[in-house]
Amino acid sequence: MVLSELKKQVDFLCDNGHGDNPVLVTLSEASIGSRAATGITGIHSGIDWERGQVRISTEKKIISYGKDRDEVIEPRREDYNIGSRTRHLFICSKCENQLRKDDNYCSHCGQRVKK
Repeated sequence: MVLSELKKQVDFLCDNGHGDNPVLVTLSEASIGSRAATGITGIHSGIDWERGQVRISTEKKIISYGKDRDEVIEPRREDYNIGSRTRHLFICSKCENQLRKDDNYCSHCGQRVKK
């Protein structure tokens, strides 16, 4: 998208009663309820290597650390001895939340996990 197209869309929204609504950037991370998003803190023209671009700054960092959610990762296994029995817990390697035995995806972060 180029800036003039963005301006057309913003003008249309403002002209149709959305001028006082917050502006959010939709994130691709998993969320429950409305889509995950972050606010915009500013917009400016690029400098140096970014000259000729328009840059938008966001409240949250938009970064992917390591693995993509669709890439299957190995969950971490923790064994606990309870008397003469051993209990196995599976932990999502990405967000550290507990997985259920038959989960294909982490219910917290959406990461795909190996069974």
